[in-house]
Parts: sequence; structure tokens; C-alpha cells
Amino acid sequence: MRLWVIANTELGEKFEEHGERHLRAALDLGLDAQLINPLDIAIVQQSGSPPDILTDVRPDVALFLDKDFHLAATLEAIGVKVSNSANSIRTCDDKREMHIAFSASNIPTPRTVVLPRPYPSQPHHPLTLKEAAKRLGFPLVAKASRGSFGAQVHLVKNNDELIEIFSQNDMREAILQELIETSFGQDIRVHVASDRVICAIRQKSSGDSLQANLTQGGKGEVIEANEIEIDLALKAARAMGTDFCGVDLLISEGGKRLVCEVNSNPHITRLSEITKIDCATVDILSAIGSDSSPAN
Repeated sequence: MRLWVIANTELGEKFEEHGERHLRAALDLGLDAQLINPLDIAIVQQSGSPPDILTDVRPDVALFLDKDFHLAATLEAIGVKVSNSANSIRTCDDKREMHIAFSASNIPTPRTVVLPRPYPSQPHHPLTLKEAAKRLGFPLVAKASRGSFGAQVHLVKNNDELIEIFSQNDMREAILQELIETSFGQDIRVHVASDRVICAIRQKSSGDSLQANLTQGGKGEVIEANEIEIDLALKAARAMGTDFCGVDLLISEGGKRLVCEVNSNPHITRLSEITKIDCATVDILSAIGSDSSPAN
């Protein structure tokens, strides 16, 4: 089996390590594997013909650790098994689409407002922002529709801060959410693969930050996911259609769990170090459709 591990290793050390970790796992499994940068593959579109890619060699399976869903869709069109699928990548990459899908699947989440998308020359309408904020109440959370590692996530305390934050270009496409105060600075990350929970950790911020992401300096401790967390994580993964993913859960009043988001290409280096589970191998086995047990 020929496997491509598709990862943009030029984005920084953690992206390079993420791709190489999966490549090593694939080689250890005896697969004919290559690490491929998505920027090295162009798509050919021609009227009356299916899309194609400008490479002589084609994989059987592509483990997609990037967000270029156009490339993922093209690989699917030429018969490559892509994991995660182009549709899953697209839905997870845009928090607006993600929360629309959550709502359609009755997944419990914080109350969320999907904001209109202005054109680049337009500002957000202050009245619309204020009406949305009134529905949620301050303090609230503003999130860019696209972003990783907790970036472009803002705690907003009043209307003045709201208007200022939405004057930024990277907040042109965004959502607003109610603040789950009982989960401030902490959440639960559940790694799901092949429709089962592989491991779970509790993430806590190292200071007074809202975000608990390990990549933002947060700390993690291994937990055993309870039945509620397992059920919710699996439902969220199914709603996104992922083969493998990271599901972030928030802790609401009375211990209720809410889904914050699903990551279709979760970075698993710190997670693997904390849990002592080889999540890269888990991801690959999920991608190739194997039921083999992961290496611990």
C-alpha cells in the first residue's frame, strides 16, 4: 500500500514534527510511505474531464494533515482514499459550518451566533454585533471562523471591546459564543479514531488565559473519559464524518459536557507524550481501515 502523509512542514517546527511523526509511524507499520507538502501538488481542471493532479505517482491512501480541502477532494475524485475526507476537513476548518452541523445533529454546544460575512471593503455592522452580544450576554467569546491552536479567540467584556475586535481583518468571518465560566482556562481533549475513544486528557491554561491548548503553554493530565464524555465525543466525531479527530469538551454547570469543537487534523505530539499512546499510529490505522491495536 502506498501512503502519502500530507502535511505543510514549512509552517514551523511543530508542523514539521507532526508530519514526520506520522511518517515514522507509517514506515514502522511497513507501509510504502512518503511525506508530501501540499504546496508541491497542483490541481488540473479541464472542461469535460475529471480533475487531476500534476504528479506521476499516485497514492492508495492519503493521510491528510492539512486543511486544503480542494486538494483532498481532487485526490478523492481520482480514486485515492483520503483521511480525513475533504468534506470533513472543510466542515471542521470553518467554525460556522461546524456549529451548523452540530445543531443539525443535536450536539450540545455553547450558545453560538454565526455572524454575517461582510466583503473586504465592508465593516461589520455595530448594531448587529451588539444585538448578538445582547442575546449571549457579557462576557462572551469571539472566534475567527478559521484558526488553530486557540488563535483568534478573544474574551470580550463589553460593547467597546466587541467593536474594536471586529475591526480586525482576521475577524471578518467569525462566530460569537457564550462564555462557559465553569470551564474558563480548562477543557477536555478526547482523541477519537475508528469510532472509538483512544485517550483523553484534561487541559488547563498555565496562567489566566481563556485558552487551555497545550500548544499555547497549557498543561495536560491523563483522565479516563466517563460514559457521557465518550458518548458525546463519538457523536461529535460522527457529525463531522471524521476517521480520526480531536474533540474538545467544555465543562458546564452541574458537570454537564458541551462540545467546543472538533479538529480534523489534531496535533498529537504533546498528547502522545502525556498519555504514552502512539496516536500517530492510531491515526494511520484508522486511515487505512485497519482494526489492529495501536502501539502503546
